[in-house]
Amino acid sequence: IALLAAGIAGDPAAAASIKRIGTVDLHACRDAAAYCGDIKRPFDPDLTVSGSITIHFEFHPHSVAGKSRGTLVATEGGPGYPATGSREDYLALFKPLMPDHDVLMMDNRGTGQSGAIDCHELQTGEKWTVESVAACGASLGERAPLYSTVYAADDLAAIVDALGLGKIDLYGDSYGTYFEQTFAVRHPDAL
Repeated sequence: IALLAAGIAGDPAAAASIKRIGTVDLHACRDAAAYCGDIKRPFDPDLTVSGSITIHFEFHPHSVAGKSRGTLVATEGGPGYPATGSREDYLALFKPLMPDHDVLMMDNRGTGQSGAIDCHELQTGEKWTVESVAACGASLGERAPLYSTVYAADDLAAIVDALGLGKIDLYGDSYGTYFEQTFAVRHPDAL
């Protein structure tokens, strides 16, 4: 996994805000009391379509001294909403557990800071239509199927592995419940 550390080279203050977790160097997030990271993943794991996508995540460490009792992972609904966009809601939900549990949020591929898809007509129209969804898919070309839940679940598994988190507790709402099921089928040993 290629890890990105954008914006910290040559900046002593930024370098001081780096935290190593597992094999990953994270940096202090700009708009959250957490550590942010990005991993570069192949766009197509089968390598029939070239290129890569950068997957963004936030890690909120437990607040009391001692070892974490586990990691809570929040996955957002939609599909199309980034988990970090609902940060405050998830942190409020998990607040009673956060003294001794870490929290991880990942923006699924194609959302938020993970290569967000931009289909203006679909995003701004009064209602979704078959035609507007089809036009969006057509605009993505051969990459359209590579934004699948299966690949997003694999992205999360790669992050969990790189951070060395062990088993996680996965929470999802709306479409996030489908994401959870997909993750559970593909990565049962991570739960």
